[in-house]
Amino acid sequence: MTVADKRRLNAVASLPCAVCGATPCNVHHVRRYGETRKHSKTIPLCYRHHQGADGIHTLGKKAFCREYGSEEELLQRTNELLREAM
Repeated sequence: MTVADKRRLNAVASLPCAVCGATPCNVHHVRRYGETRKHSKTIPLCYRHHQGADGIHTLGKKAFCREYGSEEELLQRTNELLREAM
């Protein structure tokens, strides 16, 4: 992991949940099937929306995305928030 990766992960973890705005957050890696994890493609998700009852790992990606928007949309919003914070 590079210094830039660590910086990104810390910055993402400090943001509010990309779905509901709650804190604290876990870092979720956005990836397609078969793709390796990239630290540059991460979004903040609270426990509920990451691993909880309404979470992407509980509902599955398709159901989660129908309910809350695509991971790519959430990633784009996350990147905008990070740019504004700089």
